[in-house]
Amino acid sequence: MEEILLILKANLKIIIPVIMFSVVVIIGIIAYYFSNKRKILREFKKSRKKQINSVKEKEYVKIIGKTKPINEYLEAPLSGRKCVYYHVIVEVKANKNWRKIINEEMYQDFYCISVNTNNL
Repeated sequence: MEEILLILKANLKIIIPVIMFSVVVIIGIIAYYFSNKRKILREFKKSRKKQINSVKEKEYVKIIGKTKPINEYLEAPLSGRKCVYYHVIVEVKANKNWRKIINEEMYQDFYCISVNTNNL
């Protein structure tokens, strides 16, 4: 036991940065795992396969396919991509509370050209 204490005292300048680096890496991994994006992706993985006509409102589903808008495509404000739906929420932290400054949801009626049911 005394040998271990002597080794730790001799290598103290190396051990402390290694421990600090390890703590930072662990915190990073935990933050990544519990991020909102990862939570939503885990929910998608857990969801069962469903036909598009059996999807309920406010239910998480993943639909892969092609659409054609009835009028014109919308342009997503962040990516600039053509789409038929987007929802943007921008929040700022004021004191201890978060406050929404932008909550914009836009959608366009569309036709479903093809749906890939293999990936549902």
